[in-house]
Amino acid sequence: MGDGALDLDDLRQALARLYSPTELGRTRLATLLLGDIGDPAERGQALRRLLLDTIEGLRPTGRTHPSASEFRAYECVTLRYVSSYSAEDIGEQLSLSRRQVYRDLQCGEKRLLEMLQAHRQAAARQRAESSEPDPLAEEIKALVRRPEAVQLVDLVRGAMAGVLPLARERGVALEYDGPEAGVVVKATPGILREAIVQILSAIVQGTKGGTVRLRIVATGGEATLELPLPPEEQGPPGLLEGALLVLTAQGVSHELTRTPEASLLRLRLPQERRYRVLIVEDNPSAAALYERYLENSEWEPVLVPHPRLAADLAASRQARAIILDIMMPETDGWSVLQRLRVDPRVASIPVIICSVVNDQALGRALGASAYLTKPVGRPALLHALEQALRSHRRAAAG
Repeated sequence: MGDGALDLDDLRQALARLYSPTELGRTRLATLLLGDIGDPAERGQALRRLLLDTIEGLRPTGRTHPSASEFRAYECVTLRYVSSYSAEDIGEQLSLSRRQVYRDLQCGEKRLLEMLQAHRQAAARQRAESSEPDPLAEEIKALVRRPEAVQLVDLVRGAMAGVLPLARERGVALEYDGPEAGVVVKATPGILREAIVQILSAIVQGTKGGTVRLRIVATGGEATLELPLPPEEQGPPGLLEGALLVLTAQGVSHELTRTPEASLLRLRLPQERRYRVLIVEDNPSAAALYERYLENSEWEPVLVPHPRLAADLAASRQARAIILDIMMPETDGWSVLQRLRVDPRVASIPVIICSVVNDQALGRALGASAYLTKPVGRPALLHALEQALRSHRRAAAG
């Protein structure tokens, strides 16, 4: 790879050519990060993937408030370089001044540069290490972490079924103790299931007959899977440790307790708590955009196939909020809002209007909790939903 330090000019020149692979492959940033691999177009494609992944790495995780500086920096960088918005368009989209847009954009660019520099240093360290890397470590590095809502009970029962033939062969009975449903955790499902299968296989191969009882305990926003271990590891060497390394890399914590009498492995996973939000929107592109905005949030979108069904669906799906368009071909949003407000089943559910029609006074008079004019940005939508949820909780408590 090329020598020299990365700087903001290198980054900006590359980002400006994000969708021109050949030009991108000829930038100084491509040389510094990728060296002379392939032709310029191939380097450009590789660098674009790296830049897009790094930009996505700016997205705050957890419950970061949409108005926080980290969120604004992520949104500004994404809108400017991925969606090719101008500074003026970004300001309008995020309700920011031009000066604030440039501040947040520069903050995001600096963070991107730090992440790329860390990537470059890690690559250099990897080249300096042994030419014969640990295959397991390489496999773990290659695993993609894509957490989603997972029904833990179903996943554990599926893992038990996968190991059952081996258990029968060894004279070991597998039993489950715990809730039958309702334990939803955030994890990458395929990797979590494979790791549990591997752990169960190690337990079964180290157990001399008897019963292995798995238990799930869900308390305080956390789900714990308890697996009894043989007093001394007697299964295939490294099988259990390998599974735990994979889980650790995936963000799953564990606690291993060994005693002469009994040993226990506890896997701890954060429970996924999601609230349903109805989307009453006739424009498929707008509905798809809202769904994308709600990814990796505490909100589960439910698309309403026809506005007339809004009240029934809100009641049956126990919605905690409703996103409502105004201009729809078969019935207008004002009529839908009025029907929602007089229906005792759903009258207390907050309604957020998202429309090109800017009539906030009428929206408030008819009972809307918030009013957003299109185009609607992700921070504004998440903030409106959060405020609606808080006000609904206060009303329920009072």
